[in-house]
Amino acid sequence: MKQHALPLLAGLLLGGALIVGTANAVVHFYVDAVRYAGNAPRTRQDTLPPCPPDVLQWRGGLCGNPRQDAGLAFDDVTVATPRGVTLRAWWVPATDGAPTVVFAHGVGADRREGLRIARTVHDAGWSLLLLDLSNHGTSDNDGTGARYGAVERLDVLAAASWVREQKRAPRVVGFGISMGGASVLMAAAADDRALIDGVVVEAPFASLPELLIKEGELRHLPRMLALAVMDELRDTMGPLVFAHSPAAAAAAVSPRPLLLIVDGKDQLVPAWHANLIYDLARQPKSRLDLEEAEHAMGFNVAAERYTAAVRSFLTGLTTSVTAARP
Repeated sequence: MKQHALPLLAGLLLGGALIVGTANAVVHFYVDAVRYAGNAPRTRQDTLPPCPPDVLQWRGGLCGNPRQDAGLAFDDVTVATPRGVTLRAWWVPATDGAPTVVFAHGVGADRREGLRIARTVHDAGWSLLLLDLSNHGTSDNDGTGARYGAVERLDVLAAASWVREQKRAPRVVGFGISMGGASVLMAAAADDRALIDGVVVEAPFASLPELLIKEGELRHLPRMLALAVMDELRDTMGPLVFAHSPAAAAAAVSPRPLLLIVDGKDQLVPAWHANLIYDLARQPKSRLDLEEAEHAMGFNVAAERYTAAVRSFLTGLTTSVTAARP
């Protein structure tokens, strides 16, 4: 019996080691996938990379710059943040001292994701700052990847401060897609300097843990490993990443107006995230439901409705502020 037991025990130990090793490899693979989604760069880039066909399609064919894609003049600018990070952006001016939209993109994307709104914003008489968030695009990059709004919200606040001080913007709207939407919501909640006057978000997540569990399900990752991924992310990204909640921030947007764009066929950030955010937000609030849109693709499937809603929001904010003046 002993002679048969030893090989069996060795086989069990080897099998267990292989299982543990495989599980660890899977966890680290998904941790990297979360932190560097969309092949986000791990070091600062001098130029924006070309868009592969799938990204070009996702962005509605817009992946150049404001002049190429919208016929608008622009300048390359830098925004210094209080934490010592330099953000790089495109400044698309309207008239001198015009109100301004600050755009924040999603994980693994860059400022070009905002080209879809450039013409609409400009035609409404607003300037536009298309921002590369930290660790994305050509902005400063410490190699640690995305922070899902916990740090990026500070980028949004720094950008809002920059357009107020450097461009004399009398009003500022934060516009964000996906992680950028979560960042804008949390920036508005933390805005103790009254920098942000309104918020537009598409496909924001309400809860990062729930988002990660859902992504794990989409990738057929067992829940136990999904929880292990979150534990590893807490260790590598810091607990504050999970402490900040876009859903909790939604209530603090008021009395500033909120426009929520809901992508009905979103599998990555299902519509219940947006519904929860909308339920928790206070008036004034409105929503645009795009039933056929997948994640962050509302503009692609319903450009007219999308641009009309954004234009109406900006015009309404301009009118309400003007009417309130003595």
